[in-house]
Amino acid sequence: MHCPYVDSGPYCYANSFAMMFGATAQSTAVIEFATSSPFGMQVLPGGLPFFDPYGWTPEASFEAALAVLGWRLWRESGSSAGEALARLEAALSEEPAWGGPLEIGHLVHQPGMTGPIGADHYAVELEVAEERVLMHDPQGYLYASPPLADFIAAWRAERGDYGEPYTMRTRFVLERAVDEVAAIREAIPQGRHWLSMTGALQVAPGQPRQW
Repeated sequence: MHCPYVDSGPYCYANSFAMMFGATAQSTAVIEFATSSPFGMQVLPGGLPFFDPYGWTPEASFEAALAVLGWRLWRESGSSAGEALARLEAALSEEPAWGGPLEIGHLVHQPGMTGPIGADHYAVELEVAEERVLMHDPQGYLYASPPLADFIAAWRAERGDYGEPYTMRTRFVLERAVDEVAAIREAIPQGRHWLSMTGALQVAPGQPRQW
């Protein structure tokens, strides 16, 4: 399965968007802007800072980012591991799929990862074969092939504080071409919304975050 590889270290979210968009993708800087993730910061109890808006998660801004960038897609999640795997294999017979959130600690192709650490990740899946999953991991590992069992454990996303198990996005369709300047302009109102810290904010129970 052909898919362009886009790598920028820890920016797995914007880079996964870019890989799925292919040759028509805006720059990863513009995609990152459209997701609203640069608009603010939050501090976990104990002082750990996250440089994204208060209450923000990647899933919370997905649809808004797609609208700004001119795309639509098909999203599926939940059910059992076996049913999710069947969905993934069916999708990969036609095109790449975007899986996530993933628990990065189960992705053992990354050095030092031996089990869940409570950290999220996104990657683009290309093929399931011989009890392995071939993927483009935007954290620097193109054509990585973690064992299927480890991928399924990561995809279950049990340790994360947002998202649903076995979430997969496919059938990316470009509905309108949006140049980068227009995308930035269209994304500004959503960024202002996140900076306002109003509305429904997805903050994990027992984990109050402070701006």
